[in-house]
Amino acid sequence: MSVECGTSRQDVFDFLGLPLDVLKMIFDRLGTRALYRLAQCNHLLFELVIPHLYKDFRVTVRRRREDLDERLTSALDTLTSTDNNYASHIHDFAVAGEWFKTYANADSEYAKKGKLSPGVLMLNSLVKIAVMRMNNIESFAWDIRDVPLSKGLITMLQSRTTLKNLRFRLAERLHPNLRAAGMEPCFTGFKNIKILTIMLIETLEQLRQVGDIVSDSPDMVGIKVALKPNIPGTEGMDMSKILFRGPRRALSESLSNLRNINLPDESYSASEGFQEEPYESMSDQEGGYRFEDFHYPQKHAFVSLKLYRVMFPPQSNHLSRVIDFSKLVRLSLWQCGTHPAFWRSLTSSTEQLVPRLQCIITDDAIPELADFLDSFSGLQEFYLVHSSGNMTMEQLTRGLLKHYECLKCLAVYHLEPDNLVFDKKAVRMLLRKCNGLRELALSVKDEDWSYFVNTLESLTSLLAIHVLLEDIPNNEQIAGTLGSLMAAAVGPLQDLEYVVVNDKYYRVEGSAGDADPEEASDIEDADDEEISQRTGTMSPLGISNTPAMPEGLGPGPSSPLTEDPMSVESFPPLSQTSQLVASSPKRSRPFKKRRAVRYVDLDPDQIDNINIFTVLRTTNRR
Repeated sequence: MSVECGTSRQDVFDFLGLPLDVLKMIFDRLGTRALYRLAQCNHLLFELVIPHLYKDFRVTVRRRREDLDERLTSALDTLTSTDNNYASHIHDFAVAGEWFKTYANADSEYAKKGKLSPGVLMLNSLVKIAVMRMNNIESFAWDIRDVPLSKGLITMLQSRTTLKNLRFRLAERLHPNLRAAGMEPCFTGFKNIKILTIMLIETLEQLRQVGDIVSDSPDMVGIKVALKPNIPGTEGMDMSKILFRGPRRALSESLSNLRNINLPDESYSASEGFQEEPYESMSDQEGGYRFEDFHYPQKHAFVSLKLYRVMFPPQSNHLSRVIDFSKLVRLSLWQCGTHPAFWRSLTSSTEQLVPRLQCIITDDAIPELADFLDSFSGLQEFYLVHSSGNMTMEQLTRGLLKHYECLKCLAVYHLEPDNLVFDKKAVRMLLRKCNGLRELALSVKDEDWSYFVNTLESLTSLLAIHVLLEDIPNNEQIAGTLGSLMAAAVGPLQDLEYVVVNDKYYRVEGSAGDADPEEASDIEDADDEEISQRTGTMSPLGISNTPAMPEGLGPGPSSPLTEDPMSVESFPPLSQTSQLVASSPKRSRPFKKRRAVRYVDLDPDQIDNINIFTVLRTTNRR
């Protein structure tokens, strides 16, 4: 019996033959390292990949040695000196880090003369040339300490009409004297900004310029302003009048007190559509003019409102007069003082005021905040950090019970002992009902520790937990309490990844229902690699498990520089990992005690997919 052998040839898949829109969709879903390797294959792939590879440009200047970290200057040199116009593909430009002490000391000598040092001028010139080529830039973030932006660079940024997201960290003064006339940077030329973040404001003039940006950006959805304490000329002044564009006459008098100059009334004109009462009819009460006399053309509809060290009067509810809270999703009041009137104004008619509010970050632990929490539902993230108010645990529990069905992240965190410590009653009333909790940070009384550990068995969706013990025990006690916690972790807590007891970080590896014990050794290496890629953590020796990156290219959209909840453009209510896990239906897995627990000498900065660690480290460093 003979069989004819045909020479059938299998067709070879032509990847480059796919439609261009399909290739773009594929490249959008690839990580930076995969794109970098594709660009090295051939010239055609290089041309297709470059727009996706340089779409997000992020550099972090690390202070590891005394000499200058050359990654930033090398990356800027690539953008400014090569024939390929890489800068034209950049949509997101972000630089963060810290200027070196050696250069900062040298800069102080120039600061005394009101000048910028040659090193700062060189860096500004490189960035200016790069921005000149960025025709499609949408987001610009500058977060380097002690490196001011030059007027030429700011003017170049103002000419970019595509710029929508602006983030500045103003440089601290290296000399206490005021700068000479014309040396102050001017931000008033920015228009149509959607998300604005300006930190370390130290003069009233800078604060007024922020108000001008807000007024010239009718579509703004997010704002974060961080003030330095004791700004000259702001004693007893209502910051909301300046930040949200009050009458210019009230501002001109404060500027006269600050600079000792006389500004005529006609030097500041009222904004378009602004009805201003005559000067004589204004109230001359201490602290400025009456807020009722100010007429604003419209309220600002923000999706995210973050105020840091903005000291408005405690007895006022001015924010509710200038902000449309019906669109607000994230609210952050940090070191802004105690404001019972503000929380009471939100409590009344809450259904119309905050129908979309999902996240609150504050240190204003007062009973009025608890009443506000009890007046609405739908809160997904709540962070009460470094609390020092007079709120009791009963009041906080009562307010949070209204949100137990949708609460995903809960952090009640403090450095000094106070009365906001979870006891047996609070654990029974609140935590046992919050079955959907993904991230948890709290303090537990020592005598209620066993009851708390038993309660964790009902929180099957936990991804990370941070526990603070009131009486810091010795190492033996930490090991004992952690062992009891891990006994619960290897069972029903199938998604648990991180456990932190005081300042000890532990990582839970493996899965509760994956392979059989005899197969565990075969896939142990694969599990470790998957965990390191997904969580972005470090190896036990502190050495990164990932290969080197090209200069100037960050880890992609999930970079800690842009994933900070205080500056995220889309303002997601949950971390990306939480959303992915929560969206998929949970399937029951058989219990197999295969999970490993080990101590990791880990920097919290390496954990960029857990919101509680991100919020706690950003608030602690301010």
